[in-house]
Amino acid sequence: MKKKKLILTSLIFGLLLMVISGCKKDVPLTPARNLVGTWKTSTPAKFTYKTDFCDFVNIMDVGTADWDVTWVIKENPNDENKVDITMTFTTSNFQPIATNCGFDNGYVPQVSPINNLEATISSSSIAILDLSSGSTYTFNGSFTNNNITGKWDSYYEGLYYSGEYTLPNGLILNKQ
Repeated sequence: MKKKKLILTSLIFGLLLMVISGCKKDVPLTPARNLVGTWKTSTPAKFTYKTDFCDFVNIMDVGTADWDVTWVIKENPNDENKVDITMTFTTSNFQPIATNCGFDNGYVPQVSPINNLEATISSSSIAILDLSSGSTYTFNGSFTNNNITGKWDSYYEGLYYSGEYTLPNGLILNKQ
């Protein structure tokens, strides 16, 4: 009787081991798995322009504009948790915000394209923090297979501070 139990237990254990080891192994997913490609806004995103032109101390909103934005995302060859982004955009519908600066608000427009942005991917979040050539670009948001949503903020310093930002979840890009 003891021998039959041992044989039965061995058969069950062997069968279980065969089932487990015979399972197809999934190829591991990298965080950047579905981000490579072209992403575009389907409707323009509202960007607010900011500068410290009036007194070189206080940063003020000086205007808004609609931006049609495109991101081309490529794999980062050095880190599977990062992607490389080139951002292009066109602007329209500029609306100045009244200030006490006089005839000029001092805003210096951003130039398209913005090259060499590097984003860190974690789970379903995406974050850009790029400090290059006197400019700072940040984006904090999330993504799904079809959509990237978040807040953009950028600035650059020359003679004075100038930049632009969106509201939280104000930049929405859809996979093309």
